[in-house]
Order: sequence, then structure tokens, then C-alpha cells
Amino acid sequence: MRAAFSLGCLSLAWAQNQHALVLQHATVIDGTGAPPRQNQTVVISGTRIVVIGASGRIRVPDGAQMIDGSGKYLIPGRWDMHVHMRGSRLGDRGSFIEENEDLLPLYLAQGVTGVREMGGDMVETVLKWRKEIAEGRRQGPRIVTCGPKLDGSKPTWPGSISITTPAEAVAAVRHVKEIGAEFVKVYNTLPNIPRDAYFAILGEAKKQGLRVTGHLTQDIRFAEAAEAGQDFEHIQSLLRACTPRELELAAGMRQTPIANFHPGSAKALVGSLVHYGTWVTPTLDVSFAMANPATTPDPRTQYLPAAYLDTWHDRRRDPRNVSLPVTPPAVLEAQHKKSSELTKLLHDAGVPLLAGSDTGASNGHKYPGFSLHDELTRMVLLDANPLDDIRNTKKIRAVVANGTWFDRARLDTMMAAAKLKAQH
Repeated sequence: MRAAFSLGCLSLAWAQNQHALVLQHATVIDGTGAPPRQNQTVVISGTRIVVIGASGRIRVPDGAQMIDGSGKYLIPGRWDMHVHMRGSRLGDRGSFIEENEDLLPLYLAQGVTGVREMGGDMVETVLKWRKEIAEGRRQGPRIVTCGPKLDGSKPTWPGSISITTPAEAVAAVRHVKEIGAEFVKVYNTLPNIPRDAYFAILGEAKKQGLRVTGHLTQDIRFAEAAEAGQDFEHIQSLLRACTPRELELAAGMRQTPIANFHPGSAKALVGSLVHYGTWVTPTLDVSFAMANPATTPDPRTQYLPAAYLDTWHDRRRDPRNVSLPVTPPAVLEAQHKKSSELTKLLHDAGVPLLAGSDTGASNGHKYPGFSLHDELTRMVLLDANPLDDIRNTKKIRAVVANGTWFDRARLDTMMAAAKLKAQH
């Protein structure tokens, strides 16, 4: 495969007064499962694709910017569906607003034109960036966000909303809606959100037209959470539902469910997720990284600020983790293997899966933009993709984001600027 273009827009509209961008003679892979279409012309007006068709049969607007895509592949811009824009887990290192701001162009440079922001302590800033990017006043990926996480009485992450009663649950969901967040994120720090408050979150979110995703509290089964409308992050957490001892293992929190894995329980879980239309974001590369810790320096660290890199050790410094047992490497490897197997079971059954990296401060060895490609290599979603190798998505010739053309030279300049800021 040769180098690819990436498009960050896929809807049809026509805006005659907008400056047009035309890509000719490219092979188009539209992400719908349809076969590649060769020698295509794509006309973009403003931020919208207005027409796709065979080159030579499409009227090209006067004064359009023309791009020759001969020998190239045009694919949709990628979305990283699990990222965090936040400060440190420990909350004692400042806001990290500048560090996160400097990392935004890295997503575009890696062909990631959209991100699903999963909660942090800089909500107002993220909403501001979302608006500026949408209006073309800032370079970065499109952002959808949950705003603040909803957690129990002693939240793990700064910026979270503590929920202890159904009334607080309803108020929190309404707050998330009022600030303009697109969905709700629940978390599972002990002591958990009480059961009645948890279901109040799901009920109010449904009234407000918001989906709910995140982690699951220890006294609720995954099947009943799916029935109530929750989606799930991190496939590894679903392993406890693949045993006849789901709630017992959840109560232990650090017990491994692998030894208790039961095919019948796994089948029942998959059936529930299919029935209720549940979405799952596996973050497989997280469990892979835990089972295969880095032993050599990663060149991608040169793009990240030193203070940001230092947060990768926060979990080891966190006093809440001092008494927790260390999971043996063999168990971590077995958990990753089972997580991969479960992901394939979900995929084969038709459970909708999302690709997310879990990039963010305090999450070790996750790199904005880069790590989505790592996740894609771990997933089975793209088995039918006509590309010979999913890793070819790294061979980016240019990116179209929000109607703007970023050629290879411009992307390289953005990468160099990120490296320079990281060094200083």
C-alpha cells in the first residue's frame, strides 16, 4: 500500500460560497465495508464532502484547490474513542493545561481527526478548545466529551463529581447536559456510587438523551447494567462477567477472573450486549502494555513534556495503591490473551466496538495520536479491510481536517513544533 490521505468529514452537503478542495484519481475506502473505489474524485466544500464519483465525470468547481491523488488511498479520518485531557491523578502537579494544549496537533499529524474525551479536571478548557477547533481557530481533532466523571464519595481523579444519593445523581447528569457534554461517564472508585444512585444516573441520562459509558460498580452485573443502558470501557473489566461468580469476584476487586472463565457465562454476556445494543471500547493495548512493559526507550517520548511523562509513575506513588498486591506477569499475560479472545467473541457476534487508546496524563506509555494505531493493530475490527496491513494507516501523505488541507510538510512541521515545546 502507498501513502494514505485521511478525511475528517464524511457528510454530504453543498455550500457554493465555500472554498472548494478537490482530490482526484484517488482510491477511496469509505469505511462502510464497501470495496475500494479506484480513480475517484472527492469534492470538499468548507467542512463537508459534497460529492464523490469517478474522475472525469465530476464537475470541478471553479477556483478549487486541486490535489492529485494518483496511487494514493483516501480513508476516513480516525477517531480515538478513549482519551483524557487532564492533570495528574494525584492532583498536586498543577493543571497541565499548557501541556495538553501543545499535544493537540499530534493527533492531526497521526491522522486522528476526532477524539472522545473521557473526563478530567479541565472541563471548561476542553469545552473551549472544542469550540475553537470547530470554528477553525485552533488546530486539533474534533472533540466530544463527557465533561466531569461521576464517581463515588472519594473519587480517584480530580475534577470528578461525587455521587452518594439519587438526587445528586440526577443533578449531576443535568449539569453534564447543561455544560454541553455529549455523554455521561461513570467511574468505580471505592466506595462505589450507591446502587440506587447509579440507576438514577441511567434513568436521568435517558431522559436527557445522553448515553452513559464507563466503569461498572462492584454490586451490579454487566447484563443488568447493559439492560439499563450503559456502554462499557476496557474489555478486561468484562472478564468478571464471564464467570459464574461475577459479583463475588467484583467484591474482591483484585482477584483474577481468568481461572474461573466459563464459556457459557461468556456466551450469555455476549448475548446480553447484542440484545441491548451495548457499545464496548476494548482498549486492548492497555492490557498488552501491562503484560509487556517497555524495556527500551520509545522515541515517541520526545514529543511529550517531561512533567507529563513524570505522571506515568503516579499510580506507584499513590498512597491508595500501597497495600494492593502486585499482579504476576504470567497473570497479566493471561488476562490480555483472554481479553483479546473476548473482543473477538464480541466482534463475531455483532457487538459494536470502538477503538480507543486511553491516552492521558498518568496513563503510562500512551502517546497522543500514535497510540490509536497501536490499538488498531490489536483489534479484529478491520479483518475485512481491503488494505493489506492495518499498520499502513501510519503512512500518511496528508490529512483533511475541518476542511483544511495538511500536506506532509505541514504535518512534519507540526510534529517538529511539538517536539520543540516538549524539550522546553
